Amino acid sequence: MNPLSDELKQAFERAAYSFNDWRHHGGSERLLQVGSNPKHFTISEVCNLVMNFDDEKLPDRLLGFLLNIPDMTRADLKEALGRSRTYHAGAALLREMVSDQHAETSGTSS
Repeated sequence: MNPLSDELKQAFERAAYSFNDWRHHGGSERLLQVGSNPKHFTISEVCNLVMNFDDEKLPDRLLGFLLNIPDMTRADLKEALGRSRTYHAGAALLREMVSDQHAETSGTSS
């Protein structure tokens, strides 16, 4: 398996911080650029890209940030992230929190 590119690592870090901003300020899911690709990706799409790689370790600061995002419904994914400390596990957690945010937003706007 190919290693995770620096561009995708940077995009995932931006996705994590963007999620937290989106969660607190609302609006549409944030769009991010990955490297020089002219297409913009949603946080979920960035997570899906990252999940193609499973054994790259997260930097400690990003791991700590993800583990400290308040979320009581994803304890299983947080535990998996704490054990593996990988981008793959971080992306799985973040993708599910994005899904939860969409559900919460659509549930409160009806």
